[in-house]
Order: sequence, then C-alpha cells, then structure tokens
Amino acid sequence: MQNENGVLINQSAITGTSFTPDNDLADGVYSAWVRQLPANGQPLPWSSRYQFAVGQSSLPEVPVLGFTPSLNGDAVEDRRAIFTWDAAANATRYELFISQSRTGNLVLRKDDITATNVTTEALSNVGEGGRYRAWLRSIGPNGEESQWSEFVPFSIHSDTGEVFRD
Repeated sequence: MQNENGVLINQSAITGTSFTPDNDLADGVYSAWVRQLPANGQPLPWSSRYQFAVGQSSLPEVPVLGFTPSLNGDAVEDRRAIFTWDAAANATRYELFISQSRTGNLVLRKDDITATNVTTEALSNVGEGGRYRAWLRSIGPNGEESQWSEFVPFSIHSDTGEVFRD
C-alpha cells in the first residue's frame, strides 16, 4: 500500500481475504495492490490498483456523462458524438472511453480533456454505422482516477450519419 510519499506498507504472508494496518493511516489518498503466492512459490501477477481516501476525500468525483444527439445530417456533425457533463469535484481533466457495443472493441480513448464537453471525430466511415457505449471518468491533480461513469449507449445511422442515443 502506498500514498504519494511512496511505499508505506509491504505486507506478506496474509492468509485471509482482508488486511487491517496496525496503525491508523494519515489523511490522504492511498493505492493498494495484492497478489497471490501459490504453494509453488511463484507469485501471480499483481491485482489492479485499488484507490481509496482516508479523511476528507480528495479523490475526483465520478462525472455524469450526458449525450446530445447530432441529427442535423450536416457535414460538421456527421458520425460525431457530442457529450457534456458538469465539472466534477477534485478533477483537473477527464478521460472518455468509447467501444463498440457488440464486440467491446476500442473505438476512442481520450484522456486529456479539460473542458466539460467534447465532440468526437467521426466514429465510423461513410456508409457504416453501429452501436456504441461511452464512459467518462475524472482524473485528479496527482493522477487519481474516479470510478467510470454509467455508460451511455448510442448508435450511428449507416445511411445518414446521424448519432442518437439508444
């Protein structure tokens, strides 16, 4: 387990599924990882990072992703998705993730958004459409990440290029 100052706790030989430090943690944001050590002694890969705050939270708030249909059919908005959201507490930037609904394949990942809206580039080629899902998360000043927002399902009409919410 660590905070912005480096490793604080490096505990091994935990036999249960939980851990409580011997002393209270100071206020701040912490990250924790775990990994299993099987009987053969070869450690398995580390888990994903679990991030938590002690005391007053400075973790970025989970944003609520909004969607605006682009039904004009003009060349500016064709096949482009328009998203908006309110500023999230403790956020300095945002990450948008869009994937195909059916396959889960990545379509767009943008992690340098500082505004509270974005219009994507064209997400499909002319004559192609599809169904998509979009998520958004906040990123704090020290790289702390919020949970992902609820996903927004949307589609692109193959003939008109209109982008609409499912």
